[in-house]
Amino acid sequence: MGSNVPAVESNILPPNLEESIKNQKLQNKALMRLMRELLEEGVDYGKVKGVKRPFLHQPGAQQLGLVFKLAPKFIKIDSIFDFEREPVFMSYEFKCELYHRETGMFLGDGVGAANNYEKKYRYLKDGTEVRDPLDKQNTIMKMAKKRAFVDAVLNVTGASRLFATEDDLEEFFTDIGTDPGKIKMPFGKHKGKRLEELDTDYLQWVIGKADKEELREAAKAVLERRLREEETTKQSDQGKITEETLSNLRSCINSTDEKIRTESRKIAQVWLIEHGFTSLTDIRNLTEEQGKELCQMILETFSTDDNKQGE
Repeated sequence: MGSNVPAVESNILPPNLEESIKNQKLQNKALMRLMRELLEEGVDYGKVKGVKRPFLHQPGAQQLGLVFKLAPKFIKIDSIFDFEREPVFMSYEFKCELYHRETGMFLGDGVGAANNYEKKYRYLKDGTEVRDPLDKQNTIMKMAKKRAFVDAVLNVTGASRLFATEDDLEEFFTDIGTDPGKIKMPFGKHKGKRLEELDTDYLQWVIGKADKEELREAAKAVLERRLREEETTKQSDQGKITEETLSNLRSCINSTDEKIRTESRKIAQVWLIEHGFTSLTDIRNLTEEQGKELCQMILETFSTDDNKQGE
């Protein structure tokens, strides 16, 4: 039998679409400016080889929280203590709710978890197991809260366009300290070969079948990078940046004025990260339109600054 419930028309578009788009653009520009002027690499965020976007650290999330006037509230979702396992297993999971500090309005939330079976909590630097895991109880609880807070800030501010979550591949890539493409296959017919040497079909097999999550994630990173490079090559003759625009862009970035040069490089670096590139050397891979857009953005920034000084 068919349902007699009448269909309800729904419109999820905001009442004032133009105003919403304008506000979102302003927030995106604010985030880019905060990243280049306020946040410090190595303290507030970090970069990891093989991962496209930088990771937002707790100090960086706190900086964003101060700027956007965010007040956190932590709620424990779960805690587990399993004394039947050897060593004892304990974990914490928290939710972090964010409220506007002045109005008290709820803005959004994030979740985070941590447990003592994570490599950095289970083993000492020399590789020996931690003798009494319960000594790490407070550390693990704080880590779960920290991850929930960072996740909430990324969700509320929209900063996930610029940053990856801090614990994405953190343990794996931080521990090995290398490009995932350099990792060698530990088994199979390609044992000893680096992941970057494997063909695409075999990489897909590793992603779907390998037992170790770390190996699957590394193969995924290598495959995604390869596909991006292939797409870049495919599009190289379709709107490729001209030598004239490339020269103009380099002139914008490499000003003879040291202060302007430093600021221009920061602006370019943030723009490149947001558009899927990793470093200034990638400007040659831009399209003609992207090259002109970035150059114009740099010129307008300093033109605006000059006008303010003139006033």
